[in-house]
Amino acid sequence: MSFLNSLCGFESRWSLSTKKQKNMERLVDIVKNNVAKMTHASAGVLYYKIETEKYVYIFPVDMNEKEEVGTGKFETEEKAIYLTRWFNKAVKNNSLISYEKRKEVK
Repeated sequence: MSFLNSLCGFESRWSLSTKKQKNMERLVDIVKNNVAKMTHASAGVLYYKIETEKYVYIFPVDMNEKEEVGTGKFETEEKAIYLTRWFNKAVKNNSLISYEKRKEVK
């Protein structure tokens, strides 16, 4: 089972996202009334996952960048809109991972 399959619990395909990709939903549709769940932490970087009806997005929050995070408190589950700054940063520096959910075959 791949890393991403273990994160989401189902078969998926994934790709690094950029703003130019067609599978990128509007930011407001991704974060509005949604939650971001921390999936794991590694080397001072927290990784959050936001799920929409069709897509899953995973992005990093680098805790080593003190000017960015300050003394902020990061919970395992946050309102997605609170993490918009880091979501946008991941889009700009191509560190956002997105993949389309596949419908399960019966």
